[in-house]
Amino acid sequence: MEYLIVSNTRKHVEMAVPRKRGDRESHMQYRIGVMEGDDIGLEIVPRTVTIMEAAIAREPGLDIAFQCFPVGWSSYLEHGHTLPQTTLDGLDEMHGFVLGPIGHAAYPKKPECVNPHPIIRRQFDLFANLRPTKSHPSLPMLHQGVDLLIVRENNEGFQPDRNMMAGCGEFQPNEHNAFSVRVISRQKSGRIARIAFEAARQRDGKRLVTAIHKRTVFELTDGLFMDTVENVAKDYPDITLDDHHVDTFAMHLVMSPQRFDVVLCTNLFGDILSDEAAGLVGGSGWRRASTPGTQKQWRRPPTAPPRTSPDETSPTHTP
Repeated sequence: MEYLIVSNTRKHVEMAVPRKRGDRESHMQYRIGVMEGDDIGLEIVPRTVTIMEAAIAREPGLDIAFQCFPVGWSSYLEHGHTLPQTTLDGLDEMHGFVLGPIGHAAYPKKPECVNPHPIIRRQFDLFANLRPTKSHPSLPMLHQGVDLLIVRENNEGFQPDRNMMAGCGEFQPNEHNAFSVRVISRQKSGRIARIAFEAARQRDGKRLVTAIHKRTVFELTDGLFMDTVENVAKDYPDITLDDHHVDTFAMHLVMSPQRFDVVLCTNLFGDILSDEAAGLVGGSGWRRASTPGTQKQWRRPPTAPPRTSPDETSPTHTP
């Protein structure tokens, strides 16, 4: 499933107003930021743009311009930072982004070597992470007949790099104890739930949303999440809502993934389960990720290992 999220701010509306070319009204131009990232991103992102350009050429009247921005390790070597302010400023002028894999786990522990992901997510409120999983009959996989979409809330939860306005959601007061804070809000739970129900309406599937939780343990946070999801479900009487505890769902996902359609998760649960789902249909190369927000969207492949030669790059890792 593809989404195009276009800014509705005054700045971008004015930028996108149709113009006249002679006696013929022209279309608006979409601007897409391109960031190669690290590792095989240097190889797959340019090819992704080539594929997009070929697709655009087949659509009369569609006008899309691509602009490259530095990010990742190559950006640090050239500009002294893995996410320069000029990149953030430039992305603000784009309608959407294409981002290659980021190998931030290998960055040195320096203030200039930040993980760009959470910063970009927060900056542009990219709150939804859409991860489809689909089997392909021509390829050997653990399961055939799989076609599900995991909808993951992206900007709160347990992840400490994005659940606080300032500071960090993880801290260690002494050498013997460390703490993590989980943040669940009614507002963000409600808007990700609506994304899931709308997706269930648009997909040619079972018109089913399965909400994942552990509210027998996380009575307040998962309780708030599920209360909100159930309230949103009242606006979608044509969509069936069911729910599973996360551990039970992990088992059913391995045994019978064909029974599911749209799977709605909080941040950490969705991060883990989407990798499990990808393993059922061939691995991370078959796991796409689309991240829409209130104004913009990015597309990116899964995080991938470093390439050792051009011949070892899988074409399935294109964003």
